[in-house]
Amino acid sequence: MEISARMQEHSLLAKSAAAGSMVLLKNVQNTLPFLPENDQPLSLAVFGVGQVRTVLSVDMKPWRSVSVLEGLCDCSAVKPDGLLAHKYRNFAVNNTTGEMPLDSISMDELAGENAAAVVVISRKGDSDATALTPLEVDMIGRITDYFTRTVLIINTPSYLDIGPVSSLLGAVVYMGIAGQEAGSALADLLAGETIFSGRLAFSWPVSGEQLEEMNHVHDVFSGYRFYDSFGEDVLYPFGFGLDYGTSTLSAFSAGLDGSTVCVEAEVENVGEVYPVRSVVQVYFSQPNQNGTQPLYQLDCFQKTTVLLPGDTQKVEFSFPVTEMSLFQKSSNGFVLKEGHYDIRIGTNCRSTAIAGSIYVPKELIVSTMRPLLSGESNDRLCNNMDSYTYATQEEEQATARGRAMRLPTRQMLGKSVRYGKKPVQFPRADDQWNLAHVAENACTLQELVASLSTEDLTALVSNWKGNDSDVIGAWGATTPLASIGLGALAVGNSVSGLQLPNKIVDEEGHTVIRRHLSAFPSPSALACSFDRELMEAVGVAMGREALQWGMSVLRVSTASVGAFSEDPVLNGLCAGWLIAGCQRYLPVVLPCFENLAECSEKTQREMDLLSYEIALKVGQPAVLELAEGYGLDAPLIGEVLRCQYHYKGAITTTGDSSRVSLEQAAVVMLQLLVAKGAYRP
Repeated sequence: MEISARMQEHSLLAKSAAAGSMVLLKNVQNTLPFLPENDQPLSLAVFGVGQVRTVLSVDMKPWRSVSVLEGLCDCSAVKPDGLLAHKYRNFAVNNTTGEMPLDSISMDELAGENAAAVVVISRKGDSDATALTPLEVDMIGRITDYFTRTVLIINTPSYLDIGPVSSLLGAVVYMGIAGQEAGSALADLLAGETIFSGRLAFSWPVSGEQLEEMNHVHDVFSGYRFYDSFGEDVLYPFGFGLDYGTSTLSAFSAGLDGSTVCVEAEVENVGEVYPVRSVVQVYFSQPNQNGTQPLYQLDCFQKTTVLLPGDTQKVEFSFPVTEMSLFQKSSNGFVLKEGHYDIRIGTNCRSTAIAGSIYVPKELIVSTMRPLLSGESNDRLCNNMDSYTYATQEEEQATARGRAMRLPTRQMLGKSVRYGKKPVQFPRADDQWNLAHVAENACTLQELVASLSTEDLTALVSNWKGNDSDVIGAWGATTPLASIGLGALAVGNSVSGLQLPNKIVDEEGHTVIRRHLSAFPSPSALACSFDRELMEAVGVAMGREALQWGMSVLRVSTASVGAFSEDPVLNGLCAGWLIAGCQRYLPVVLPCFENLAECSEKTQREMDLLSYEIALKVGQPAVLELAEGYGLDAPLIGEVLRCQYHYKGAITTTGDSSRVSLEQAAVVMLQLLVAKGAYRP
């Protein structure tokens, strides 16, 4: 196989993305890194069938795949036990599922011949199994009985309940679904040749029961907002991740410039050996009105550059004070309640210090809008007495509030969403126009749309999944309308890479098309990088590859909370950065409101819709694909997307829509499709 320049570039990017996304969760007694001993590679006993059947991607097959075992075998710093590796390879060949029992393995011999053990636990990308199996628990227990230096590698889509075994382990690494180069990236990290810089994009509770309790109600208490507000213990908090080196935050402060919050801090690498990359995170606390608000919420973050021992970096943040407002149904909008807003800065949600406080002297209405939902809320209420706290919190809070900056309320003017006039139906005419007439200026695009039947308009903006495409195996195609000269454009689908069959065979079984597709970390893994440049680069690569394989439009992962992260801000930013990268090559379709749950309007506004708002503003996707049940006349579309978020792009839908809305959507859709080559004169 000839490796093209594109394949090589994307391979290097996939390795960088994997390394930047993996999270070191635990490392005691110098378990890691694995350094050579006496100039010889460190001998390792590698357990778990996941070392061979490493899950690398979601619903696709990349041109290259590096398992954990392959990555370790290629690493000069370590040497996996050959006989043990051979047994796992044979088991994987003869068993498509399940974990290999250790009954026939001499643990005494392995422990005598190897300096450390690595255990790999894997789950498929669509798996929701969070518990360890009895065989896995027994395997880890037996290994840790013989090896004092044991590392657990978690190759799963997200959380895995490791509570029963966590205390037995010397180190834990969350690998996630990390893409085609996962094994190579992991080996470099374990050997200390690359530094860990990933941070958890989701909380890691002590048990699976806690996760179920948190998910029992869909409200503003999601993830860390639940665990910290209700004082639940966690193994690893949101935003957490370890380095081999040591960094500290110093000289941090928060100020107010008019109605803009300004925060700054200095990050210093105080270690003596290893470089570090830290993720500085800024949270805010609102006045907790009757227990309706989380203890604190993420507002912004920044990943530092690589800091060598002794290096420092100043990080600065600014955001409008209105971002700290909360939705109040009685006001039909967002308000700043009277009271203190504490600004926290730190390296994870449970490792922050109060950098300053802002005092709002009276309730201010920030913005008003039409209500979306009716009915009573079933949101949980938290008791401040039960919330997570730390030893110096009261002292920090008293100091910050004693020096609180007073918000100049005269500068704060509330805004109402402007809805404008409802669109009217285009004037109908007897003429039958087509795109050639538009090109010749014989008619306008609006006149062409007015001449189409309602059935044609519905087809034009309908969902594209499954439509026939010239590209074999494509997710779908835009709807052709031969009567007006509109052809179909191929639509691809991508989660961790382009979801196309990697080869096409003819009736005789001969390969007629071979596609070399790249796999990058899944959204939930990629979000752990907290790295804008990295995510945009992955988006660029996805767009470039989709264009190369004949796609004209690319559908990406949803921006619903949970796709990338439990936090709506991080979730929306990740989706937006990926979209922005993709759209350097071709238009992006963003599935919209796919998982918008039945919940209170407060939850919709502060969680789900906030994530979409950020994704739309940052990524500016060319097309939104509405979930089943949403038509163009739904308030979420006209009032929220168009009027509140000012979205100007195209929309596809399978829901029922009025002719007026269909005409408005068809004009935007035709402009996009013609610009991308769907007009066939």
